[in-house]
Amino acid sequence: MNEADEMAELYEKGLTQKEIAEKYDITQALVSYKLSKKGVITRGRGKKIQDEQVDKWVELYKKGFTQSQIAEKFGVVQATVSNKLRERGIVGRKKLENPEKKAEEWAELYEEGLTQKEIAEMYGVTQALVSYKLRNRD
Repeated sequence: MNEADEMAELYEKGLTQKEIAEKYDITQALVSYKLSKKGVITRGRGKKIQDEQVDKWVELYKKGFTQSQIAEKFGVVQATVSNKLRERGIVGRKKLENPEKKAEEWAELYEEGLTQKEIAEMYGVTQALVSYKLRNRD
């Protein structure tokens, strides 16, 4: 029996996606994905997402958090965050092409005296992303 089969069996026995994620040390979103690939019909949480919660998601997203980070923090799947942000008129960010190369370019610009904010504006990304990439270069 492979891992996805085990997850499906545990889910059918009543474990939540979050509990399964903790057991396998993966995200709840990955559990959801694997269950859907196995054709498992998932249980609804029976919990409606409140406007106040979406307000917080919007705030975090505008600060530079990714949809996946927000989803993980609030125990939902990334698609839910994406849908709710879209309902609020917020479109997803573009994927950064060749992020390692961009980080090196940003480092050079930063060393030349540009601020993180200036670099972010030049590349159309958040200052938080620039800061993160500068801190986490190999």
